[in-house]
Amino acid sequence: MVKEPMDIGYECAGGIKEILSNVNDLVPVDRVALEPRISCWRCTQCKEGQYNLCPDMKFFATPPVHGFLANQVVHPVDSCFKLWVSIRFNKLRI
Repeated sequence: MVKEPMDIGYECAGGIKEILSNVNDLVPVDRVALEPRISCWRCTQCKEGQYNLCPDMKFFATPPVHGFLANQVVHPVDSCFKLWVSIRFNKLRI
C-alpha cells in the first residue's frame, strides 16, 4: 500500500555518473540499461545464481522502493547492463 508520494517507473536506461572504486566493468561515460530488481545476493538461491527466486527481492516502483523516474538512481552493478555505443538517448526538455 502506498502511504507517501513515490517516484514511479520500472524500466530505465541512463548514463553512469559515478562508480565505486571496486567496480571494474563500467566507467562513468558508459550507458546502461537497468534491471528493475534488487536481490539480496546472500540467500541460497542468489548464491546458486538463481536470483530470480530470491525471497527478499525488491523491485523499483513497488512500495516502499521508489521508481526510476528520478534525477539520479543508485543501483547495484550486477543489475546494470552496458549498452552499445551506437544507442542514443533522447534529450528531454523540461
